[in-house]
Amino acid sequence: MQICKRCNINKSLSEYYKTTDRKSGRKTICKECIKKDPLTEQRKQVMREYGKQYHLKTKYNLTLDEYNLKLIAQNHKCAICGIDEKETVKGKLFVDHCHTTNIIRGLLCNNCNTGIGFLKDSISSLSNAITYLDKYKNMKQGE
Repeated sequence: MQICKRCNINKSLSEYYKTTDRKSGRKTICKECIKKDPLTEQRKQVMREYGKQYHLKTKYNLTLDEYNLKLIAQNHKCAICGIDEKETVKGKLFVDHCHTTNIIRGLLCNNCNTGIGFLKDSISSLSNAITYLDKYKNMKQGE
């Protein structure tokens, strides 16, 4: 049992988030009070932004400003299919890069990025896929 520093109610330890910086192994404010905190959502947003910046820098050596400039240059649309960033499944565009040179090519929606990835960046595989689709484009059910 532990008394919450915010609501002053004695609650079981399961009502507190775990932490490594306290002897008890639990936060001093209960989960309920943390969820009520108006700053919690603000903190989450700050952490999301920090995580995005960290990911871009460590994986692609790209700053958030550089990412945003690419986004503006592409008019917030996928470089392949042209879908608007807001209409994508994840609501964002992903950094597309060459896996051998690590050169950044552009920003793609999840579907286009995954498609290129599954085809292993192979122009011949992509060309074969186009030929295949073209061959069956006018085919009707049952043919």
